[in-house]
Amino acid sequence: MTNDLDRAIREEKNKSYYANDSRFGTYVLSEQKSSILPSDAVEVGWLNSNEEESLLIDSQQWTMHTRGTDGTAAWKQPNRVLPGGALYELYTPKETQTSVKLVTYQTIVDSKTRGYLSASLSGNEYTESLASSSHSSFVSNARAVLDNLRVVQWVRKVDWDSLNTGSIKAWGDNWANASGALKILGGGQSLGELGMDHKTNSEEKYHIKQGTDKVKTSDGDLDIVSENQVSTIFKVFTDTAGNVYLASYNETANNKAKDIASLTAKLKDVNADTYTKYSNIKTEMLFDKTISWKDVQGKLTGDAAQINSRTSIVTNIVKSLERNTGNDKTAAWAKTDGKWYNEAFDGIYVVRQATTMQVGFMQPLMRGAVLDPALCPPNKGQSDLFSTAFLSQFCVNDTSDASIAKGKGSQYIGTFKGKDVRLPEMQGMYQSKKFYIPNVNVQDLRG
Repeated sequence: MTNDLDRAIREEKNKSYYANDSRFGTYVLSEQKSSILPSDAVEVGWLNSNEEESLLIDSQQWTMHTRGTDGTAAWKQPNRVLPGGALYELYTPKETQTSVKLVTYQTIVDSKTRGYLSASLSGNEYTESLASSSHSSFVSNARAVLDNLRVVQWVRKVDWDSLNTGSIKAWGDNWANASGALKILGGGQSLGELGMDHKTNSEEKYHIKQGTDKVKTSDGDLDIVSENQVSTIFKVFTDTAGNVYLASYNETANNKAKDIASLTAKLKDVNADTYTKYSNIKTEMLFDKTISWKDVQGKLTGDAAQINSRTSIVTNIVKSLERNTGNDKTAAWAKTDGKWYNEAFDGIYVVRQATTMQVGFMQPLMRGAVLDPALCPPNKGQSDLFSTAFLSQFCVNDTSDASIAKGKGSQYIGTFKGKDVRLPEMQGMYQSKKFYIPNVNVQDLRG
């Protein structure tokens, strides 16, 4: 209940009001203007339950020659030695498909709160429509990037007599360039990094390549298998006793999750005086007036800890408000210290929009090519066959072939509110098992 100032003054003078326990709860304006700096945030990541062998490679032409499977060399293993000219196929099984998650956090100031501001917000700032369009634009970028992201083959020259060859991958540590490691992008590519003076074959059949409008089994680009969005609206508010609250509501249905205005409407009338009336709204008291703004993050858990770590919204609200002032021990929350005045705030919103995309091979489900014989190490004749091999693996390229990714550099996934966003370790979203390319091709075996 809000009372006028005159009534509050008369109440203070009329001591009998206290004796009869008939005081009025009165909201008093702060002496200072409060300022809050809203912060938006974005985070991206991917998950695969079988990260190191999520991309399956299969062939009917794994060598069965004893010289290629028996012996002390680390690379001589059954179903892992593939001669040049052999056919191979790549799959992304449904049970090990990669999920890419795109999450944005944006501050919203609703129309009611805008009326309380001392200075008007200009244009579309901090509105539901801007929050919705900004997330949608970022997701649209990511969709184009992922739909044009392809798998590539790496080949590496390895000293098999050295130690720890078992831990070496076909690419460098942390996806960095490494001596003797080469990413194969197509025909006519120099193989000097592998110690050979020729180039990869230019014939199309030898390469998993950039996708085209015509679906081909040799296309290496990923497909978006499914997509869904979950949106959660949060409202942070305080009361006159200095308690800080968080109310939240989420929507998992795709269409409803994108209607941010309908989500804020759910919390519009939720505040310190009314929250107990809304059983469908989750509301929790985060902490009381004894917690300083400096200690806020350490007191939070769950969603509150997450949104505050990304946007500092709870910390910034507590820091901006006038708290723990005055000297009157008659207030129930100030009987100990007398600091009865705490500036109450009806609330500000943060919307968390989380879009998850399942990516993998869908059209077609299987991709394949012929292993380029040019990638075989040289041999000196029949007696030298299976004397050495290159290590090889497939993974995801570090840049997309999408036009919006041109010039954006490694691991670019999209742009959010003018800032380019990168997907950490994008290359690892799909990885094949290690296999070995011996100094043998299928023609050598037939001879």
